[in-house]
Amino acid sequence: MAQWAEQVQSTPTSKFALLGVLFLGLYYVLFFDDGSRLDRNIKRLKSEISKKRTVAETTEKKLENQKRFQQEVVALSEQFREALEFLPNEINVADLIRRINSQARSSGASIVRIQPRRERGRQPGYEEIFMDVELQGSFAELVSFLANISKIQRIIRMSEFSISNSNPSSPTPRLNLTGVLIGYRFVPGES
Repeated sequence: MAQWAEQVQSTPTSKFALLGVLFLGLYYVLFFDDGSRLDRNIKRLKSEISKKRTVAETTEKKLENQKRFQQEVVALSEQFREALEFLPNEINVADLIRRINSQARSSGASIVRIQPRRERGRQPGYEEIFMDVELQGSFAELVSFLANISKIQRIIRMSEFSISNSNPSSPTPRLNLTGVLIGYRFVPGES
């Protein structure tokens, strides 16, 4: 060990300085990190976070749109169900005539004639069923009949109607109402 100590003491300081600079350079090249690698990693991670936030925001918007769409589907389904009550898939002409007779009786008007027509009107999504009708009654009874018809839970429309006085010389005039009642039926698969 003494020999090593003598050798160190006899070595000029410039060699130690050179050796120190060499070790310093080696350390700088191999081990020194000025933070640039960390800065690059931070930038890369920030970019990834930004992309993931964008994806998350897009996904949240799509989820909100899906929820809104589902709510609209539920609302439209309910409206469609309610509409089908007024616009059934099948229409029973005998049942419709029975309902019209019932409404005429409850209003005090009397039915002179109800005649379903063979012709039917075809429109996209629905079909029209025509019935020629003739009723007799006072003005109030006829208006009451029309009001009652509008309350039937079906879409029924009165068209081409006229009101005339059947006996103008009578002190209590009886009016005739003639026209066409149109019932509607939903035709699935057409629109």
